[in-house]
Amino acid sequence: MTRTAPHDTTQIRTVLAFVALAALLTACISNKVSVDASDGHELMRAATLHISLAGDAKAETGTAAVSPAAQADLRARTENALRAKGYAIGSVSESDLILELTPRTESAPRRTWSSDPDASGVRIVRKPEAVLSLRARSRGESAEVWRCEARARLPEPGRSSTTNVDEVWSQVLAKALEQVPDRR
Repeated sequence: MTRTAPHDTTQIRTVLAFVALAALLTACISNKVSVDASDGHELMRAATLHISLAGDAKAETGTAAVSPAAQADLRARTENALRAKGYAIGSVSESDLILELTPRTESAPRRTWSSDPDASGVRIVRKPEAVLSLRARSRGESAEVWRCEARARLPEPGRSSTTNVDEVWSQVLAKALEQVPDRR
């Protein structure tokens, strides 16, 4: 005896399967930002911060450097976000802490599966990443009192992608600034 499900139940199962598939694909495609930060209590004690833009000295060859316009935009966004969190932004001479903003690109190893049926297995490929380091130090000292590093995968050059490089940098900056405690 063969039994068939009613038409409505089959449609509901089909819709649920498509929703689950869409959620899985979105999770695989979306750009994840990973953040590593230290305790932010030292930042809260500072009366005034100065935002300094460090160079792209650690950028590896073969990866696109961060443009000066993008660096200036990251600095302006950082200053605005910190002001919104209740921090005073000042010059180097009047600030308690200097917050160094260092955007750079790196080529990071990623595991992928080979499409070759004779060599099926995991292989390591290098993918471009946006890395943004925030490092707070006292004026005149080199020892850091707070640090944060956020990174996300950049779209590969020459391939069409739904994400823009500037969007990736904005996401990385936003995630890094979430680690700064709110003073309001």
